Amino acid sequence: MLIVLRKCCLFFLLACAVTPRIEAQTELDFEIIPGDILGSSVIQIALRGHQGELDILKAWVASEPPSLMEVSDNLDELRKGLTMIPISPPDVYLYADVVSINRSFRTEAVLPDNSKWKVRIELAGVMLESNTETIIRSSESLTNSAVVAIRIGDFERLQEIGTTLIDRQPDQTHGYRYRGIARLMQGKFGAAKEDIRVARSIFYKTNPPVDSTGRMVPNWEPPHVLNKVLRQIRMTESEKSIDQE
Repeated sequence: MLIVLRKCCLFFLLACAVTPRIEAQTELDFEIIPGDILGSSVIQIALRGHQGELDILKAWVASEPPSLMEVSDNLDELRKGLTMIPISPPDVYLYADVVSINRSFRTEAVLPDNSKWKVRIELAGVMLESNTETIIRSSESLTNSAVVAIRIGDFERLQEIGTTLIDRQPDQTHGYRYRGIARLMQGKFGAAKEDIRVARSIFYKTNPPVDSTGRMVPNWEPPHVLNKVLRQIRMTESEKSIDQE
């Protein structure tokens, strides 16, 4: 039902955007969130254009995933056989007369470190090409996998990662945060809140130092990040209680 409503709202907004057609100023904003080198990665693509570019905007919503291309010194190579699977329905945002329609995909393609990628797609007779993204991963492979697991809703993998990090680094917060989010996804609200509270206690007890860039060493999450998860748990728990009444 939620997916149907989102799609209906999206097409309603596009249908209302009946302004005179202007010179195309549409662009693709492309981002890769790399997972483990042999695991899933998330690809986020936002198409931004003026409301007058209605044909292109509608075509983007209805289109198949764009082509993923590896960028080299000599040639932009179209990588055939790379499947991009939609994660969720498109999200639409309005900024004055500019519309941004964001789509998220997952891919199982092997994306080597430092490789460069972009996407290309033809919409309503207009060929669009995105910016170029370079694959840069965290030195902690489990962190890469956890970020992707959160984006694609893989709570089993996320809980496994969280538990592994808790066992390996019990004095850091990220394992508890990952496991807390996984438990939130499963509707285990009490256990999720307890994990986040433990993470908060660890932070205040440890008072981790920061490096020259202000980043905590090692990678503890600060209270405002943990509090955001805690608010999400409480909000989801409240919404579920209302639905059951």
